[in-house]
Amino acid sequence: MAKQIPHLISILLICASLVHCPDMHAAHSSSDKISTHSGVHPGEVQTILPANGEPGQEKIEEVFDAIEIGILSGDVKRISPYFGRQMRLNLPSAKSGYYSANQSYYLLQTFFSGRKIISFKFTSRRPDDTAPYATGGGTARSRGVNELLQIYVSFTRAGQRWVISEFNIY
Repeated sequence: MAKQIPHLISILLICASLVHCPDMHAAHSSSDKISTHSGVHPGEVQTILPANGEPGQEKIEEVFDAIEIGILSGDVKRISPYFGRQMRLNLPSAKSGYYSANQSYYLLQTFFSGRKIISFKFTSRRPDDTAPYATGGGTARSRGVNELLQIYVSFTRAGQRWVISEFNIY
């Protein structure tokens, strides 16, 4: 019993911190990696909650904005919350096809790690289609050379969430 007391004290301290710091609990317990506190720490993913405050209820325009920010930052962690089980992926450096969320993550990470995104903006957004999509262009720097990028992203509903069904970089 004496050996269990420090363990029980640790559990009580953790429980107390969760009761007194609900924002911290929400930020670290969600499987969707939704951050509800204002400070973002290095290496931490921040997904913007939709205006209505309900995860999974975001409007497609908010999803377009989040994907655009992720592309501009070259950070796959900002894009991956919108991956479904699988998606069609077309990259200059990989074979086009359907890939799982994990495969897509690593293929996109490889693509972005070899480039510094200088500019990117979705110039055409079609939120009202049955399969919403956005296209845009930008510039990336790879091995000292600027290259033009054209990106097409389409979405589908998976339950209450919008997920990427196709992600093409030309």
